[in-house]
Amino acid sequence: MKVRLTSRMALTVGLLLMGLSSSAHAGVVAFNGSGAWRFFGNCQDCAAAAQQQNRPVTGTLTLQNYLQGTALTNANFVSFRYDGSNLLAPYTVPGAAPTLNFVNLGGFLTQGGAQQVFLDFGTQGYFDLAGGNWATCVTNCLLPDDFGNNGSFVLQSQTVPEPGTYALLVVGLGALGFASRRKQRA
Repeated sequence: MKVRLTSRMALTVGLLLMGLSSSAHAGVVAFNGSGAWRFFGNCQDCAAAAQQQNRPVTGTLTLQNYLQGTALTNANFVSFRYDGSNLLAPYTVPGAAPTLNFVNLGGFLTQGGAQQVFLDFGTQGYFDLAGGNWATCVTNCLLPDDFGNNGSFVLQSQTVPEPGTYALLVVGLGALGFASRRKQRA
């Protein structure tokens, strides 16, 4: 009876410690906006050209040292890649041929919340998202090359667990091992 009680108590303590460590970790993830933000949108002009109702397009904005919900600055910018459509070839900022040099980044991103991104590159190029509506152009930008609705960014980066997470996991597993060993002796 006493061994069962010890085993249950060790299991409960271990699960509690693991739960506390994961909830503390989740709180950190909610604010960290550094990493790859994946863009998903419906390209309306692409769909019309293909005689379809919807035409999904994607892209990736990579940021560094960014906290969700704060103003995006040029210091946060690492790269942006638009994966292209039936009307516009893929492009990367910076990089790609022709060279699309980064100029300016503004707006804010919150996963599951309001989002606004203004990215300027090259001599006239841009990618803009506001209220789900988006547009992009690479050269001769009197009109956008691609535009659409239902646009949003989703944070795709994986965060590394904090050292405290591993410490709590080891303590919990140690308690389980100790309880199991005592049970075997009895």
